[in-house]
Amino acid sequence: MEVESPVISEDDLDIQPPRKKSSSSDYLWKITVNSPVQLKKLVSLVQKVLSRCNFRLSYNDNGWSGICIDCISSDFTCAVFARFECTIDIHDPTYKNDWFSLKTNKLIPLLRDCKSEHVIMMYRFSDRSNIWIRTFDEHCRSSMYLTESSIECQEEHQQEPFHLTNIQSDLQVDISLINLKKILKNAKDLSCDSINITVDEQTFCTDKYAKYTHDGINKFVVRFNYGSEGVNRSCLYHSSLITTSEEDNETIALTPGSIGEPESFGSQTNETNIYNETFPLENIFVLLKNMDQPYVSLSLSAGKPLIMTFQMGGNSNIKIAISQQSNGVS
Repeated sequence: MEVESPVISEDDLDIQPPRKKSSSSDYLWKITVNSPVQLKKLVSLVQKVLSRCNFRLSYNDNGWSGICIDCISSDFTCAVFARFECTIDIHDPTYKNDWFSLKTNKLIPLLRDCKSEHVIMMYRFSDRSNIWIRTFDEHCRSSMYLTESSIECQEEHQQEPFHLTNIQSDLQVDISLINLKKILKNAKDLSCDSINITVDEQTFCTDKYAKYTHDGINKFVVRFNYGSEGVNRSCLYHSSLITTSEEDNETIALTPGSIGEPESFGSQTNETNIYNETFPLENIFVLLKNMDQPYVSLSLSAGKPLIMTFQMGGNSNIKIAISQQSNGVS
């Protein structure tokens, strides 16, 4: 008597057929980046001090959509915050503020070949823990993708976003990045561990009664001080007052000019120190070394971190926060 062989189904073997990862109907969200070179620079910046890059979607936040990067070092000595404007397509509204973390040493090789004419699309699917990344040429959208990759998300508890607006700055110094990098390089060459930043307000009185009537001209001297055994140096920038706020938290914006002695506006000079903080040199030097923006804005406030802001075009920017030098570091 012939015995029929049992039929074994895929369910019995627990085998699931592969699904098309390119389906446009099952992704939770899609990010379209039209400036991949800037994204590559941003991730490279984070890699200098951190092994992971934390991304957070921001969808239609007061008319702005893009990805935010909030990365803080484990010792809380430095942090990188960025707002990177891009297009976000949300399929599941519950994921409009999704958060994910990627290893920088894995992500950078995937972005290395990206050029200015390329476009990056990043996807998240409901049944996968990976982020899918596609690149294609902006001028050949109908052609095949140049690359298609996936990268594993790192298991980490979602963090509450930290807003640097919580830190009120008293002073803002806009300075040429080239000049600042020269100062930092010189300090490194002198084997300095830290750099001290001071701001002094000078009032040049135009007559002998001016100091009583406040009829004078205010200028500011910004000094970058550093030194090592047997050597000390101070780089001076002089600036006139540009804007003031009459609110309780006064903000003074400075635009340093050329290095050198200021012109004399009178025989009487009143000088008051309004800022004096010291910061470790290494993180500032490493993070700024490969930045190529023309200017950097330094936000200064006594007893608070130094915040360096770089504009990346459009509504995108990078903010780097550096904590003060600890007493235990010489």
